[in-house]
Amino acid sequence: NSNYLMQPYNSDLDFGTNDFSFMVWINPNNNAETGIILHRSAKNISDGAWGGSGAIIQAEFNGTNLYGHVATDAFNTVYGPSVPYAEFANNTWTHYALVRRSGVLYAYVNGEEYSSAANTLTTTNTSAKLYIGQRPVSTRPFNGRLSLFRASATAPSPEQIKKIYEDEKFLFQE
Repeated sequence: NSNYLMQPYNSDLDFGTNDFSFMVWINPNNNAETGIILHRSAKNISDGAWGGSGAIIQAEFNGTNLYGHVATDAFNTVYGPSVPYAEFANNTWTHYALVRRSGVLYAYVNGEEYSSAANTLTTTNTSAKLYIGQRPVSTRPFNGRLSLFRASATAPSPEQIKKIYEDEKFLFQE
């Protein structure tokens, strides 16, 4: 699948153990399929073997839920919040935010906190590439549409996330 974006290493995405956020609007064709929303690690599409390398950030539909997490090399240690895939209706735009604030990763759906998990793992990986809609080894492409993806070295407040959702939802009406 060649329908993805890849950004080469960017030191601005090395958040270390500090706060950060990723936000995106998601419109799945089949929310029960596996598919990557975002993935950041040192692996390349051409590497052939899967496992991730160094610090990993990932948000993935895994057949059961949308799991957003920070992990260590080859997913040996993984912590993050999950949202059941049913929260992302097929052919419907849904706002998703993965936010780390003060050592806790939060998942927000349509401006509301859905779940959280403690996570103080580093995101620093000086060889990492950011993939949107795919992961290395070209498996698990996202089947749907993504819009207004953004990353930040800050953690917006719950009120700010709600306001972002409320302000942007009008962009996705018929």
